Amino acid sequence: VLTKDYNRVLEVKTRFEQEEIRSGGLSKEELNKKIIELEVLLKAERDKVLSFPTDYDEISRKAQEVDKLKEDIISFKDENEKLKAINFSKDYYAVQVEQLKNNLTLKEFKCAELEATLSKCKEQLIKIQNKYEHTEEKEKRIADLKQSYAFDVPKNFIDDINTTTEIKWILNIHDKCEKSKIIFDKRLLFAFHTALKSAYMSPLTILSGVSGTGKSELPKLYSRFGGLYFISLPVKPDWDSPQSLFGYFNSLDGKYNSTELLKAMIQFDSSNDVETAVKFKDSILLVLLDEMNLAHVELYFSDLLSKLETRRGSNKLESIDIDLGSGFSYKLSLGENILWTGTMNEDETTKALSDKVIDRGYQINFPIPDSLFSRDDYSLEPEMEALKYSIWTKWKEENYIDNKDDETKKIFN
Repeated sequence: VLTKDYNRVLEVKTRFEQEEIRSGGLSKEELNKKIIELEVLLKAERDKVLSFPTDYDEISRKAQEVDKLKEDIISFKDENEKLKAINFSKDYYAVQVEQLKNNLTLKEFKCAELEATLSKCKEQLIKIQNKYEHTEEKEKRIADLKQSYAFDVPKNFIDDINTTTEIKWILNIHDKCEKSKIIFDKRLLFAFHTALKSAYMSPLTILSGVSGTGKSELPKLYSRFGGLYFISLPVKPDWDSPQSLFGYFNSLDGKYNSTELLKAMIQFDSSNDVETAVKFKDSILLVLLDEMNLAHVELYFSDLLSKLETRRGSNKLESIDIDLGSGFSYKLSLGENILWTGTMNEDETTKALSDKVIDRGYQINFPIPDSLFSRDDYSLEPEMEALKYSIWTKWKEENYIDNKDDETKKIFN
């Protein structure tokens, strides 16, 4: 019996020891307090659980909403990427469109250039066709031009010119000027004559000075008393092209409106085979551009002056092209039997001559006269017969001073 009691007490002790171990060494009161705290905590947790949806369908629905929201988020991300791609494409294509516009503008510009070139080519083609397909019309226009005359009747040539020396010939001009009561200094007359003879070196002789000193009269009387043909062209301020010198083709009338200068030059053209013009081939024409600096000389005379200058040191006969319209042209020879001179006043109404013009011409200055006298009974001496160009050419080749008599030498001293 004692053994059973001992074992039972030992069992109880063991259970108490285990209980003490599980209680962490707490007393009953402490354990009761801990139990109360745990019950409160359990109740709070239960309330939390009770606050969650207890309906499975509602939980499933909310889960589905979450899944749908996730899908929407993914869809929105994809749409955003697509929009980004579209915006990039838009910007890219905007750049492409701008480049295409620029290329189109460039193509249009090139097209306009090509059309202009094509138009010029067509005009050139028409001119070429006219040259080769309408030769009759060209010949007609040239024939009309050749038969336009500045001088109707040719002068008789001087008969005794072979017995007259050059010095006597020019002194005769000076003498007739004095008898006409128009007095020029002898050296001035000789200088003018020498400049004209040297036209192959400088084709233009310019007479300058104040108004009223006889610049225009000297070429006129030199021609009248020396046997030269003479034509005077009063230069106008609006002269701005070679057409001012020669004229232009009138497409309405189908004819060339020639100036007196062009008519005269055609008559003295060595290549003109018209019967009336042949009679002038061995004559000399003196052309006066009166007050030539009222307009810019370079505009109306520069091309012709350059052509005249190219004759220097060359045996080739130079020519200029006269535009006859429709692509036709007439080559007008520039023979040395046509002499060129011009007058220029020195005042505020005129244009200064360029270096190009001065370099290609002689300039003779007319001094102001020391005294004035009246010419009430003014009348010109009779006109001299024509001087042959062959005689003029012979004089150009002579030496003035060498082998001359004492009387001739005194004139130049």
